[in-house]
Amino acid sequence: MKKRTAKILMCAALVLVLAFAMTTTVFAGYNDTDQISTRTANTIVKSFTATSSKKATASVQASCSGTTPYVTSKITLQSAPLGSSTYSNVSNVGTEKKTVYDRTTITHICYFPITSDKNYRIKIQLTDEVNGVESTVTTYCNLSR
Repeated sequence: MKKRTAKILMCAALVLVLAFAMTTTVFAGYNDTDQISTRTANTIVKSFTATSSKKATASVQASCSGTTPYVTSKITLQSAPLGSSTYSNVSNVGTEKKTVYDRTTITHICYFPITSDKNYRIKIQLTDEVNGVESTVTTYCNLSR
């Protein structure tokens, strides 16, 4: 009886070892980069500061989690009447655009005209592509006077 019990225990142990080995093998082959995932900017440092009563500097620095074919930054000036939180694009000022290729970071600095009778902010759109999939992150930054 002891010999039969020993064989059963040995078989059970072998089955458990194989079960754990198969599970480990399946998960060992898994890699996050195998999935289609964008390397969208994961760190964004932004500022929008008045340098005079008529001019403001917008600055955006963004880092991606890996090298992408390109990263594009678009900065658009928006305004709202004083006391309002409804912003719209400033019609006579174009969107500033910068693209870098095969990089993990982008730095974009531009200048915009301002007046004292409105509130201002910038709309920041960061676009990148990974594995043919394009992704855009949009964020805003209010003017600091």
